[in-house]
Amino acid sequence: MDYQTLGLKSGIEIHQQLEGEKLFCNCPAVIIDAIPEITIKRELYAAAGETGKVDIAAKYEQRKQKYYVYNLYKKNTCLVEIDEEPPHPVNKKALETALIVSKLLHANIVDEIQFMRKTVVDGSNVGGFQRTGLIATEGYIETTFGRVGVQTVCLEEDSGKIVEKHAEYAVYNLSRLGIPLIEIATDPDMKTPEQVQEVAEKIGLLLRSTGNVKRGLGTIRQDLNVSIAGGTRVEIKGAQDLRMLPTIVKNEVFRQQNLLLLKHKLKKFKKFDLKHKVYVDVGDLFNNTECTFLSKALKNKNRIYAMKVPGFSGLLGLELMPDFRVGTEVSDKTKVLTGAGIVHSDELPKFGISEVEVKNIRKKLSCREEDAFLISAIKEEMKDIVFETIVESINLTANGVLSEVRAATTEGVSTYLRPMPTGDRMYPETDIPTIQVTEDYLNTLRLPESLDEKLKRLKSYGITNDLAELIVRKGDVEFVEKSIRQFKNLKPSFIAEVSLPKKLEANRQDPKVNADNITNEKLTEMFNEMNEGNISLGAVSDLLLMFGKNEAVDYNRFKTISNSDLEKEIKIIVEKNKGKPFGALMGIVMSTFKGKVDGKLVSELLKKYS
Repeated sequence: MDYQTLGLKSGIEIHQQLEGEKLFCNCPAVIIDAIPEITIKRELYAAAGETGKVDIAAKYEQRKQKYYVYNLYKKNTCLVEIDEEPPHPVNKKALETALIVSKLLHANIVDEIQFMRKTVVDGSNVGGFQRTGLIATEGYIETTFGRVGVQTVCLEEDSGKIVEKHAEYAVYNLSRLGIPLIEIATDPDMKTPEQVQEVAEKIGLLLRSTGNVKRGLGTIRQDLNVSIAGGTRVEIKGAQDLRMLPTIVKNEVFRQQNLLLLKHKLKKFKKFDLKHKVYVDVGDLFNNTECTFLSKALKNKNRIYAMKVPGFSGLLGLELMPDFRVGTEVSDKTKVLTGAGIVHSDELPKFGISEVEVKNIRKKLSCREEDAFLISAIKEEMKDIVFETIVESINLTANGVLSEVRAATTEGVSTYLRPMPTGDRMYPETDIPTIQVTEDYLNTLRLPESLDEKLKRLKSYGITNDLAELIVRKGDVEFVEKSIRQFKNLKPSFIAEVSLPKKLEANRQDPKVNADNITNEKLTEMFNEMNEGNISLGAVSDLLLMFGKNEAVDYNRFKTISNSDLEKEIKIIVEKNKGKPFGALMGIVMSTFKGKVDGKLVSELLKKYS
C-alpha cells in the first residue's frame, strides 16, 4: 500500500513496568500467580471528572452492570491496593527513573508534578481510578525515518491482572496493581508500519539502559494509534510482540479503507429508529434444528430473535481485515456490552442452520433480496438491550471509521473494546502532595551509559557486531563484561555466546528447560571451572541443559583428560573404525568423552590420524 497517499499517521504509547517496590506503598513489585490468600468483592461506579462530566468510556463500562472479585496476597498487597488506606509518598526510585528517561528523550520536564485520578471502571483498579502523573512533554527520538516527537512522559500505577472474565463478573489479581509504570506517548509522526516497529524498539532499548525496568513477557506493553485520510484516530491496545506491530498497523489501515468504502455504499442507508421494535421471535422455526447452539439455547429456556437489516445483503460479509468482517464488528460490539452472540445471513447456511430455515426466516421478516438479517439466542429480559446495541452498531457503520479503543490479537488484527475515552475522566488526586522539580535536583540525577556506547565497547573485545547487538538488546551487558574481566583464559566471544545465544538454544532444544533457571550465578560457576582448566569448553551444552532443568551438577563428570591421553584414545578409535568418514569419527569421539574434550582439538587430532 502507498501509505503516503493514504495519509497514514501512527503514534505509539509504551508502558514499561519498573523494578523495586510499588508506586504508592512499600509492597514488592512482584506478580504472584497462585491461589489467593484473601478475596474481596466490589462494584464500581463512574465518577465525574474535573470538568463535571462523566467520561463516555466510563459510562460504557458501567452499563455492563458487572461486579468484580479481587485476589489478594499478603506478600505484595496491602490496604492501599484495596483502597482502604491513602497512598504513601511516591516511590522515589521510580520517580527518578521517569525523570532520567525524560532527559534521555530530550523532553521538557515539568517543574511541579501533580498526580491525577483517571476514572477506570472496568474493574482493573479497585478504587475506580488509576493514579497518573505528568513528568515531561515535547521530547523526541531519532530514527532512520527521521525524528519522531514524544508528546508526554508519565508515571503511573499498573492495573490489576485479569484472571477470569464472565458476563456478570470478572476476577482480577491485585499483585500487579500499583507496580510503577512509565508511559511514553509519541506524536503521530510515523508514516509507515516499519517505522512504528523501529520506534518501539528504540524506546524499549532506551528504557532498558536505565537498569531499573522489568524484563520478560507482559512487562512492556505497546498501544498503537492509527488513522488514514478520511478516517479518524483508533487506539489499539495490548500489542506485546514487536515483530507484529507492522502487521497490526497494516491491518488497521486495511480496516479503515474498507469502512470508508462501506460508508460510501451506505450513502442512502436509512438508519433504524431506536424507538420502534425491530426484532421478531423466530424460535418456532427452529424446533427441529440441527444447529447445536440454537437447540441448546431453546432447551435452556432462551428465546431466538431475528432482525431484518434493509439493504445490507452482502455488506455484513464484507471483509475488513483477514477473517474479520462487518458482521464480526457488529458481533464484537454486541458481545462486549451484552455478552450476547449473533449470527448474520451473509454467513448462512452454516453452523447447522439449514437453507430451509434461512428461507423461513427471510419470509417471516419479509426480507427482499437486498436485505440481510441477524439472529441472537438470548434470555427474554435481555432482548431490548441486545437489539438496541445491535441497532446502534449498525447505524454507526454508515459513519465510516469511528474513534474507538480496540484490542490487538496475536494474529495481528484487532477487536472492539470500548469508545475512545475523553478528558472528562481526569481529576486531581488530593491524597498526594504536588512534587517540586528543581534544576538542582535534576542535576543530581546520573544518566546511564547509552546503548551505542555499550555496543562499541563490546565490539572492542573482539565480539562480532551481530552478537554484540544481540547482547545489548536482549542480554546482560554488565554480566558479560564482568565475566570477560574475571576469566582471562576464556575468549570474550565464547563468554558472550554462552551468556545468551547458547542459553536460548538450550531452551529451544528441550521443553523441560527453563531459561530463567540458567542464572548468572550458575554461568559464573561454570566459567570458573573452565577458566581453571578443570572442565572442557565442550561441556557447555550439557551443563546448560542441566542448569535449565534445575538439576544438581557434579563437575567431576565433565573433568577434562590430558591432551596426550586424548591423542592415544583417538588413535585407537581411528584404528577400530577404518574407512568411516570424518563426521562419523568425530561423532564417536565426542560421544565417548561426553563434554570432557574440546571439539576443535578433537578435529585436529582426527585429521592427523585418519
